Amino acid sequence: MLLLLGLTGHNLGAQELRKDRWQRDIPVKAFDLNEQGKELIKKGEYDVAVRKFEQALGIKPDYYAVTFNLALALDFREAKGDDALAEDYFRKAVTIAETQGFRDVALYNTFGWFLHLRGRLKEAEESYKKALELDPKNQRVLNNLGSVYEWSGDLNAAKRYYRLAIQAGSSKARENLARLEGVRP
Repeated sequence: MLLLLGLTGHNLGAQELRKDRWQRDIPVKAFDLNEQGKELIKKGEYDVAVRKFEQALGIKPDYYAVTFNLALALDFREAKGDDALAEDYFRKAVTIAETQGFRDVALYNTFGWFLHLRGRLKEAEESYKKALELDPKNQRVLNNLGSVYEWSGDLNAAKRYYRLAIQAGSSKARENLARLEGVRP
């Protein structure tokens, strides 16, 4: 799943600023660098995207969308040392979100998946549970939580969360539950 935070623009009098879904008063240059970085990610040009996001953060260090997008770009790039950097930026995005009162299910779900794939199941579970606090019926989060329990060997909990995800409309959870129960979907 490729998730890049979307943005819109506006002009605030003499000084042109931008506003995204989360923040106001974003300098135009930082906004434009984020837009460029998002396009580069879509093209698979992760090195250049990382540089664009880093430049944007140099202009506005608490720019939430860029911080999250930089974590994603580093994760996708998969160069040596990128896991640690991606995790740092995911954590910074969480800090910005919590400090500024942003309620972003995608952040906690994506960070949970990042941790999940690295076998850090307890931390992934915690991140997924934060996402569920924001959206208790989110089918992706419920399915991912089922998966984390499956990976950790708690098959009853896995089945419970897969069933909740199915109730929320997840076909992937239906496949996961069928596989877990040894039934063809």
